[in-house]
Parts: sequence; C-alpha cells; structure tokens
Amino acid sequence: MSNYHEAIADLTQTLQLKPNYVAAYYNRGNAKYDLGDEPGAFQDYNQAQAIAPAPDIDPNDEHGYYGRGLARSRMGDNQGALEDLHKAATLCTEHRNTALHQRIQEMIATL
Repeated sequence: MSNYHEAIADLTQTLQLKPNYVAAYYNRGNAKYDLGDEPGAFQDYNQAQAIAPAPDIDPNDEHGYYGRGLARSRMGDNQGALEDLHKAATLCTEHRNTALHQRIQEMIATL
C-alpha cells in the first residue's frame, strides 16, 4: 500500500510543477482508485479530461473514461458508469484497442 501513497505524493508534486500534465492526473487517479478513494480518482479523471489540448496525452483517451467509469461504478453511479464505459468502448474501437475494449464490455455486462 505504501507504494500507492508514495506514487500519489510524487504525482501531486509533479502536478504542482506542471499542472496540465494529463498523464499524471490519470496515474494519480489510478492509484487513488486502487486505494479505494473513488471520489478522489473521479476528481482526477475529470481534471485530466478538462485539460485541452494536452501535450502529453489526449484528455479524451479511452483509459480515462474507463477509469472514471470504474470509479463511478464503485460510488454507486451505475448510469454515469455506463455512460463513461460506452464512451471508452467507442474510443477503443476508433483507436483499435481491442484488449481494453473486451474488459470494458465485461464491465458493462455486470452493471
């Protein structure tokens, strides 16, 4: 668990130096999600998606919608989760990301 806390601290420091670093928001959101901080993860995914254009990663990357959908699902917002997961699936199709697309479809089936 301590590695997650260290990662969050490092990513927070990175974001203080470079506030439009989308990948840092996504990675910090992933760490927060893994620790069970779904509201914090949701907030980081939202922040990443609000940054446009981003020099490091497309804020509308399918991984962000997937992560936000998972966080929403754990928070009990199944409708919001489905919206995010369907958006992620569409982006996977556009980007030919078949492996993530399969995981998304499996998650959608459980909601």
